[in-house]
Amino acid sequence: MLGGNDEEKEWYLFSQRKRISSGGTRADMTTPYGHWKETSGYRPIKLKGEVVGYWKTLVYIKRKSPGSTAKKTDWIMHEYRLKDLPKLVYPTIQE
Repeated sequence: MLGGNDEEKEWYLFSQRKRISSGGTRADMTTPYGHWKETSGYRPIKLKGEVVGYWKTLVYIKRKSPGSTAKKTDWIMHEYRLKDLPKLVYPTIQE
């Protein structure tokens, strides 16, 4: 698996967020066997007193099949995001 093996306690994964609806702010956090549930709102990350990003905590809720009883797991994820995304600069080919 990307980011580690089964014996490691911490993994680092990077992905783009999939929005529930276009223009919406909520992300789709579902999987075939459960979903990630927020346990805290975004908290600021500061550098020299200035907010540069945010983080929040999520916990995984597992289901054996659709419609079955959900069970909270001990899997915890910390999501981080930048306050302002840098502008992407694409190189151009000059002839």
